[in-house]
Amino acid sequence: MNIERFDLRECAEWLISKRLTNVCLYFLPQFYCLSSEITVRLKSICSEINFYVMISCSSSVDAVKYRVDDNSSPDGVIYFGATCLCSSKYSTELPILFVPMLKDDNEVDYVIECIMNQINDGSNRKLLLSDLTNSYILKNETIANLLSKTRIDIALFANTEDQKNWHFTSKCMSLFDDGSIISHQQSTVCHYSPHIITNELSHYEAVIFVGQCENLELMINCKKLIIIDPQNRSMQTLDGAREFRKRVSLIEKFKRQSVNLIGMVYLNYTKSITPIMEQTKLYCKRLKKIPYYLTLNQNDFEARLGNFGQLESFVMINSCECNWEIANSTCKYLYPVIFWKEFLIAASERITYGGIEWNVESTTEYENEDCTEESGDERNMEIIERDLFKRPDGWFGLVVDAGAKQVSDIKQGMSGIPSSYISEEELF
Repeated sequence: MNIERFDLRECAEWLISKRLTNVCLYFLPQFYCLSSEITVRLKSICSEINFYVMISCSSSVDAVKYRVDDNSSPDGVIYFGATCLCSSKYSTELPILFVPMLKDDNEVDYVIECIMNQINDGSNRKLLLSDLTNSYILKNETIANLLSKTRIDIALFANTEDQKNWHFTSKCMSLFDDGSIISHQQSTVCHYSPHIITNELSHYEAVIFVGQCENLELMINCKKLIIIDPQNRSMQTLDGAREFRKRVSLIEKFKRQSVNLIGMVYLNYTKSITPIMEQTKLYCKRLKKIPYYLTLNQNDFEARLGNFGQLESFVMINSCECNWEIANSTCKYLYPVIFWKEFLIAASERITYGGIEWNVESTTEYENEDCTEESGDERNMEIIERDLFKRPDGWFGLVVDAGAKQVSDIKQGMSGIPSSYISEEELF
């Protein structure tokens, strides 16, 4: 991997045209090794611009202005590679440039080899997708000629009404659908962010995805998902129905938990959490549960959840639809970890998930529910600073006040080899 895979000249032209002064640079984990070299190259071209190197799991760029002085507040963002294009994850104010990788002939050959293997397996209609990082695959002439002779469709990216401040390099502008803008208020089974698909996924025997697929709902709606990683020369096949059954079993496990305390975990949440907290209170009251509100910003979710010993079920609330990494890492966790839509299913809400309409026969008895009245337990749901070390259920390690007492001197004990013990009996 080298920096020539990114069009830094076009990045510099965009920076100059926007007259930016402080720019945040985001890199996917596989590109961390290039971050310093790319930053130095851009600085040599745009010497008057200050660059902040960010990491993918850090908070939204809109929060950076609260950590720096007014003169250092960022006024632009560049993302080198992107596995997620959910608009809720990105800034709505700052101009954003997305930079995919440029073509690599060896990677193209590997993808063609994988596609040929799928063509020869005898199955019917297929669909080809990619993330933005590897989007050059979708417009490659060799692959396009190959697909024109097969029953493989190509899905483009969808424009949304929140992308007015988004910019893309010239290489990937043609990958976006030129039709009408997709509105978030519209409900369509053919839009799995960021992809707009002509047919429902159930029409395809297999979906071929080049890059990193993070959309959990896309996965569970596929009959078969083939993920090709051209950089690591690897291919993985997932059974959508099997993954969906895992999610359903976790919902049932969540409903059967006897402990009434659940953790509502907010992940990279970029919008106000007040509305969803009100909904949480309503659904928890229906389930006779007490919610504890948590926020995590790291990727080692399983290790972090273990710090809350009094909680035996968790609901992950993400700002976007890309939940596969979390789902895959927590599916075998001791306690059930589900997502917001799965929580709605457990709360008897009518919702479509995994191609199934849930709780169709649910009555309207919950329409007049009022979550303003608090019970005695609900009054204790405030976020307060508590001393975990003094709580009987808050600490399971060694004594934390070690060293508080004066250390005693070590005394000289008996030495030598014992000939016998007082309670020792004769063996012979």
